[in-house]
Amino acid sequence: DLMSDVAASLVSILPEDDVFHEVSAEIPVMARMICEGYVGNKGTKGGFYRWSDPADSNSKQTLDFGSFRYRDYNNEKPPVATIAELASDFTKLLETDDQYGLYAWQILSRTLCYAASLVPDVNESLVAVDDAMKLGYNWLQGPMEMIDAIGVDNFIARLEAEKRDVPAFVRTAAGKSFYRVSGGKLQYLLAEGRYRDLRRAQGVTRFSEMRRTLTPIFQNKVASYFELPEQLGLVEWHSKANTLDGESMALLAKSVQHASKNFKGLIIHNDAQHFSCGVNLDSVMQFIRNADWDGLDSFLHHFQKTVLGMRYAPIPVVAAASGLSLGGGFEVLLHCDKVVFHANSVTGLVETLVGVVPGGGGVKETLYRWAEREGDVTKGAWQAFMNIGYGKTARSPLEAEPLAMFRNGTDTYLMNRDRLLDAATGAALAMGSDYSTRRREALAMPGRDVCQEMIEWLQKAAAKGHLTPHDVTTGSQIAMIVTGGDADAGTVMSEEDICGLERKAFLTLAKTRETRARIEHMLRFGSPLRN
Repeated sequence: DLMSDVAASLVSILPEDDVFHEVSAEIPVMARMICEGYVGNKGTKGGFYRWSDPADSNSKQTLDFGSFRYRDYNNEKPPVATIAELASDFTKLLETDDQYGLYAWQILSRTLCYAASLVPDVNESLVAVDDAMKLGYNWLQGPMEMIDAIGVDNFIARLEAEKRDVPAFVRTAAGKSFYRVSGGKLQYLLAEGRYRDLRRAQGVTRFSEMRRTLTPIFQNKVASYFELPEQLGLVEWHSKANTLDGESMALLAKSVQHASKNFKGLIIHNDAQHFSCGVNLDSVMQFIRNADWDGLDSFLHHFQKTVLGMRYAPIPVVAAASGLSLGGGFEVLLHCDKVVFHANSVTGLVETLVGVVPGGGGVKETLYRWAEREGDVTKGAWQAFMNIGYGKTARSPLEAEPLAMFRNGTDTYLMNRDRLLDAATGAALAMGSDYSTRRREALAMPGRDVCQEMIEWLQKAAAKGHLTPHDVTTGSQIAMIVTGGDADAGTVMSEEDICGLERKAFLTLAKTRETRARIEHMLRFGSPLRN
């Protein structure tokens, strides 16, 4: 109903010649939905989608417009959509002439033409139009950036082939592009045909724009490493959802080594929607399908060595994170000297949802943080056990602090994500002047008796119906890590020792049918399986 109200409002305020009027007529299906109370999540009946059982994330249904009844949601994607998603390239959608490609072209071309027609009458700067869509509607690229990606001349040619009008501003860009790099500076096209340097307000830096003026020192298909001004290095991930695999971590390890010898500090940052959604589950599943346990152990061991190498590098390592930082992505943040968060950052170790444990130093780091906060290793072990076992997440730095995911006095957060990189750069330079690192002392572990208490707690919770059988199995492995397992109370373990327990637990769980089922379910449906 709100969407209908917004459309009606636009009809009343837009000029008579605005093309929105061509698509603003009342939609019969929507009118019926509103009339019968199908108004979306705020109602009780649902909307275009609903969950037949709100407590079951696998019960999603979709409204069939023909019968006006709900049916099971079909999560299958058109092949071209999968190709475009994996390539992180929307232009792949436009390369096919099937119904999906034609649909994508019709929607995108009309939207992009409309956006281009707003320059210069509505706003003389194409940057303002692009920013409005990125900041207001969370687009990854603005309309003019998307036309550049398609190719201005290709865009014009296809419009002309369909005998459609080409906006005047698009004609102005013919034979060139809306954005360009000249003299080491990013510039944008004006309606009159000349270019102007793109300047942001003081303290505002978008790495997606800066990157266009830089040449990577190292790069592979999922990550790149750059030199920033003032002798700083920057690692950027650019895989799908910035998930991490062996190549991601190999480049990070190489960058830490290079920056330690050549720069004053290292920044880990990207301008994508999410800092990192964790380790690439497809790559983990490949190890499991091949029963390549040595390969999986090597991957985890290298991940752990890389983040420990960050933690004990001779230079400060500062992360600037926004969006989701989950699983392995959050394990990287846990090992940084400082994290500059966006205020809407979501953080957490969620590996138990797919039947494994954090295997990149996450359990170890959580245990250390809680032991330091509680002043007692056993109390810290219980806190770590609960937080990791439940896969707790924080939806903001304010929620993260009570969970030991945000360190008051060390980490910080900002409301404007465009200021993250400048803040991280300033922090790294400030720390670098007299930076030193000190290895942590080993922990005297709680031992087997506390481990058994945790396992008994899991069994009682399962008996009450609060946990599934595999929750108990997974939780038992977490208990083993945070207590030292079958060890005497007071047994001293180093960070590397606890990391070894993480790998042992991860491999134990990865060999179970239940964990395999959880991972396969997450990959197929995007939701956890409770088994």
